[in-house]
Amino acid sequence: MQHGLTQQEALERLRKYGENSIATKSNFSLTDLFLSQFPTTINIILLIAGIASLFIKDSIDAFFIFAIIIINGCFGFFQEYRAQLSLEKLKEYTAPDALVIRDGKEIIILAEQVVPDDIIVLSEGDRIPADGTLLEDAELEVDESILTGESLAVIKKKDESVMLGTLVLQGNGLLHVTQTGIRTKFGQIAATLSKMKEDKAPLQKNLDQLGKMLSYAAIGIGLLIIPIGIFSGQEIIPLILVSASIAIAAIPEGLPAVVTIAFAVGTNRMAKNNAIVRKMNSIETLGSVQVILSDKTGTITQNSMRVKKYWLKEKNALPKLVLACLLGNTASLIEKGDGKDFEIVGDQTDGALLLWAKANGKMTNAMDEDHIEEHVFDPETRTVTTVWKKSDGKFVFVRGAPEVILEQSKLTEKERQTIKDEYEKLASEGLRIIAFGTKKELQKGSQSREQLEKDLTFLGIVGLYDPPRPEVAEAVKKSRAAGIQAVMVTGDNDITALSLAKEIGKDHEGALSLWN
Repeated sequence: MQHGLTQQEALERLRKYGENSIATKSNFSLTDLFLSQFPTTINIILLIAGIASLFIKDSIDAFFIFAIIIINGCFGFFQEYRAQLSLEKLKEYTAPDALVIRDGKEIIILAEQVVPDDIIVLSEGDRIPADGTLLEDAELEVDESILTGESLAVIKKKDESVMLGTLVLQGNGLLHVTQTGIRTKFGQIAATLSKMKEDKAPLQKNLDQLGKMLSYAAIGIGLLIIPIGIFSGQEIIPLILVSASIAIAAIPEGLPAVVTIAFAVGTNRMAKNNAIVRKMNSIETLGSVQVILSDKTGTITQNSMRVKKYWLKEKNALPKLVLACLLGNTASLIEKGDGKDFEIVGDQTDGALLLWAKANGKMTNAMDEDHIEEHVFDPETRTVTTVWKKSDGKFVFVRGAPEVILEQSKLTEKERQTIKDEYEKLASEGLRIIAFGTKKELQKGSQSREQLEKDLTFLGIVGLYDPPRPEVAEAVKKSRAAGIQAVMVTGDNDITALSLAKEIGKDHEGALSLWN
């Protein structure tokens, strides 16, 4: 039983390290936001033109020029202020409270009061309140998409790190806090973002360049008119007034207003599609996009896996294949109200295998009475291994990438080629392929995972289908029409990915590019 910190130790660490909050310097100020609308080359030229209009006693032009500058600034201010308020509501990424062990007892405290060396009790659905390492052998499924963008959960084992802001999807465990507040990974990212200097959008740069060109042209014309007029015998004062009038007339006073209105229309259209744009000129930057990289699973597809086809090496291997799908399966099924369908809780791939096993064999709890040793998915070997220990020996079941199971199985070259042809055929139909192998191990005592996964008997393969979202094909079509290349990012088999791309694009020419 973990004792945790004492209350006195926790107070001392709180004084030393500060609260567990990410309090970066805010760049948001109403005054700064309002004043930021004006310092552009075009506005400076308009200001000079307004002053020049007052000088030549053209008060109507001066009034409209100043009015355009102020109205344009106010319009941009209100648009960006509304977006900023919306963004302020999106900053609730940290946990509101945490279950910690203090003085040997579990108590709930505010997440801000968590300190280094605290022991946090984590449960399914908890938002992790600080960076730390897991203390127990229990494995957690953690959603790290807030930091990595990856939609699939990550399996965390003992002594592995978990980070503030991530979400526990499945499992329970104890977390030893190592970093809090601004020293966490999330805090470091926030600190880096707060120090970033904003660059001007391409259109802003072009408008500044246009403003400079107009200034040079107006000054050049003005300077040219004065010597020509003097040479023609004109008086100097009227020449100066004419020169200023021509310069003012050459400046497009309505240009900033037109640009701002165009940005505002784009901002409102984005807002109606649930996309908040803080800076209006970001609309123009978005319009300059040439390539879109999109994750496959859960973004392009529905993340709703189902077994579509399967293949058995031996005709009588179906019961063993069903058992291989059940053993080591982390998902569970909840019957829906109509009794005809099930909701998958947990990993979608495991859920699909569970549904298929239910449809193709009698699901029983008899195996729960025997000891089962589980080895979860290993990203390096790309396998899941389960050992079913019975009185007459140990039964090993391994599932994973087909090329890996094929390599670890006892097969002739002809059999290998036959199996390879089969899974490549299924992969060409856009199916994600999982292969299964098994063996009976008579050797007593513990064995390494590497030993357990050797000399397998190849059982068969299943092909899982994750259909694309209905709106993806139209989105890709619109992207292509706009000159934007859509790129699918996936770790799946090349054949599977290309098949899905063709399904979305309808033909090879219209298929998404692949980035494996």
